[in-house]
Amino acid sequence: MLKLHISSEGKPETCLVITSSGHPILDEAACRQMTQQADFLPAMDCGGNPIASTYTRSVVWK
Repeated sequence: MLKLHISSEGKPETCLVITSSGHPILDEAACRQMTQQADFLPAMDCGGNPIASTYTRSVVWK
């Protein structure tokens, strides 16, 4: 399980492993892939302005 911090521009800034796969290499690869390749629409505040947010996701390697 990963937790990404998303900038107000929709770019992943940091990645935190919440629940490890049990294999540090896979955890690092998942974070690296998500921070380098993911792109998000930014979250919006009640005034419609883009804000930073977080995104939590499970990653399954097959």
